[in-house]
Amino acid sequence: MFTPTGTLLAPTASATLTETPTALPPEPPLTLLLTDTFDAGELYLWTLGAGWSLAASEGGLALQVTNSDAPVTFVHNTLEDAAVQARFLLSSGMARMSLRQSEAGSYTALLDAGGQVALYRGGQVMGAATVTPAVPGVWRTLRLSAIGDIVRVAVDGVEVIAARDPAPLPAGTLSFASVGQNALVVDDVAIWRSSSADMAAMDEPTWLYECDFRASQGGWTSVPTGYTSTWIAGEGWRGVYDPQIPFIRKSVDNNTNYRITGGSVYYTLAS
Repeated sequence: MFTPTGTLLAPTASATLTETPTALPPEPPLTLLLTDTFDAGELYLWTLGAGWSLAASEGGLALQVTNSDAPVTFVHNTLEDAAVQARFLLSSGMARMSLRQSEAGSYTALLDAGGQVALYRGGQVMGAATVTPAVPGVWRTLRLSAIGDIVRVAVDGVEVIAARDPAPLPAGTLSFASVGQNALVVDDVAIWRSSSADMAAMDEPTWLYECDFRASQGGWTSVPTGYTSTWIAGEGWRGVYDPQIPFIRKSVDNNTNYRITGGSVYYTLAS
């Protein structure tokens, strides 16, 4: 995986995949795969690097890190034609977001507090742009997409870089991180997949998440999922703690119980 330094590289003729001079087609329709606000306090979809933790933010929770370049990485590595977006709060240093991350490399978008934006394929610069500098206390939204051979970067809803890769990277995972000695807060991560890719996979259900209901220990409140962030408990359901198999149970009467243990959830898209 490409690890950027604290300084954005200026594109050069010898180490640059230049932006395509011809007009690129618009981004095709995408299907929202999941959103994570982190408010449920569950992080099983993410592998947290050193220094990351949950912190109170805007009446909910967000991820924060200070003076660490270690990434937060999505646990699945099958993202190919996809887009990821997140909100970042930074006053110095840089925010990094990577997509199609694997042993083959990654597409990486960098945004620094001064408004410099860069797109990399591994260690090669694909494009650069300048936006307004960050304002202390104001969130910035960074979006990175890789659809086919076209990679795009948008800041605060405005596309600022679009480039074609003649040798597109294979499917991989995504990650985000801080670069440099700074504090970074991240919230509201959203992931989209190509609608055409979803339709092609309709006959083969896609594994989405697994839940063992461990959050139900000590009584039912809510149980996290990988898709909607929270199970909503209907009347009569409660969490039951078992050291071996956490589960939820609904008592219909004194003699009848419905018991659900953990398991995998799959999804398909209707035509």
